[in-house]
Amino acid sequence: MKLPRLYPILDTDTLERRGFRVDSAAAAMLEGGAGILQYRRKGAFTRKAIDEAGRVAELCPRFGA
Repeated sequence: MKLPRLYPILDTDTLERRGFRVDSAAAAMLEGGAGILQYRRKGAFTRKAIDEAGRVAELCPRFGA
């Protein structure tokens, strides 16, 4: 697999501190042409985090990522 030139990282802590929803940020990155996303969460993976990562994963095929 050849990685794309742009490899955005969804850092959940940074997004939450700035008041952005992770799935909204992911959609914006995908709409902007990202071919791959990295979901980064430091700390425990709670049910909320697993659900959030699942919503991001569901978005990817819609944009060919």
